Formats: sequence, structure tokens, C-alpha cells
Amino acid sequence: MRQTRWPEPDRYSFRLFSESGERGDLGEYRITVENGKVVKVIGLDEPARRTVEDNPQNVPTLGGLLTKVQEARAGHADVARAVFAADGHPTEVHIDWQKNAIDDEADYYITEYRELP
Repeated sequence: MRQTRWPEPDRYSFRLFSESGERGDLGEYRITVENGKVVKVIGLDEPARRTVEDNPQNVPTLGGLLTKVQEARAGHADVARAVFAADGHPTEVHIDWQKNAIDDEADYYITEYRELP
């Protein structure tokens, strides 16, 4: 499903499962975002805890994930798509720069999304 840009709210939280490829943000996270920036993140498994400890800047916002999709489309990736919930927030993001390359893909699954007051 393709849509126009999702309007990222001022405050929200979500659970993210990042898998596939060899990247610095693999694992499962609980993330809180304010004004487009990650303000709280909990690594829920060992790879995520390592990222939070060593490279917290690699933890994405939902807006950041959608920007990655736009960049992948502009860069002519073989796969660059997002799936959206009825309220417009992304529920999945899939990027694969070259279908025949190994470990360049990225798959993200978003659950437990909620806007915060």
C-alpha cells in the first residue's frame, strides 16, 4: 500500500522488531519519540541492548524509517515499501537494495503504536 507522507505526531511510542541483513539496529525495541527524536529506548533482546548501549543514534523513529524508504526509492532499490495501518502510521518497512545481494536487506515491523499526550 502506498500513501502520501504520514504526519508524524509530536509524541508517540511503539515497539519495533528489526531483522534481516547486517545492520547496526537489529533486534527488538520499545521506543518513545518526542518532536521527531528518540527520547527513550529499551532494548528488549541482546542485539537491541547492544545497539542502545553502543550506538543509540542507530535507533530509528517512524519518520526516520519512512525517510529511509524514500531514500531507497530515490536510489532505485529493488524493494522500498511501507505498509500502513488504517490510521496512517507505518506497520512494516521493507528495503532491499539489490535482490541478488546478500545481507543488504532491512525489514522492520511496528507494533504497539500509540500517540502520547
